[in-house]
Amino acid sequence: AYALCEGPIQGIKRIYIDDIELPLPTDFYTDGAVVDVNSGKFSGRIKFQPFYGYQASNQNVNADLRGPNWDKKQRPFTRAAFVVMRFYWKEIVNQVDADNNPFGGGIPNVKFDILGKRVMDVRRYSEPYSNFFYDPFSTANPYSYNPANCLLDYMLNKEYGAGLEVNQIDLESFKIAAKKYAQTVTYNDTYSGPA
Repeated sequence: AYALCEGPIQGIKRIYIDDIELPLPTDFYTDGAVVDVNSGKFSGRIKFQPFYGYQASNQNVNADLRGPNWDKKQRPFTRAAFVVMRFYWKEIVNQVDADNNPFGGGIPNVKFDILGKRVMDVRRYSEPYSNFFYDPFSTANPYSYNPANCLLDYMLNKEYGAGLEVNQIDLESFKIAAKKYAQTVTYNDTYSGPA
């Protein structure tokens, strides 16, 4: 099991095994879906299940992915984004078997390309902000590159951030900043993008 970060996250865009990218079935791997790698170098050798951290309680890991000692330990993974992977080694009897072994020895190096944590967009709210309720685990929260929204999430989050209360923050200043960061700016004759 590979713990990635606190969820919920937008998704996993790519997975690399020993710096080789696994085939991607769609734009993202589906939250909670079991994936059998059935093409490329690792065909028939890897099965995995990603979880994006939407659930507050235990996330149901497929029985095929659990090792013999899985149930002997408590693994709540509460609100965590994680991936459970199983690697299949086949017996090496001759040189051909050794040449066809996709794993160099030991557990492979695994890397994940994650589109990060979903954060609240302060631009959706207006003064007097009485309807603003910070919920870091809402599935309505978008993934955001906006620095104002990301900083606000960090300041309000009680798990990994500063844990401030909403009434300790000037939400209007964050809303102004978030709008400015969302503007499209022309950087030169050929490129424009978000501020």
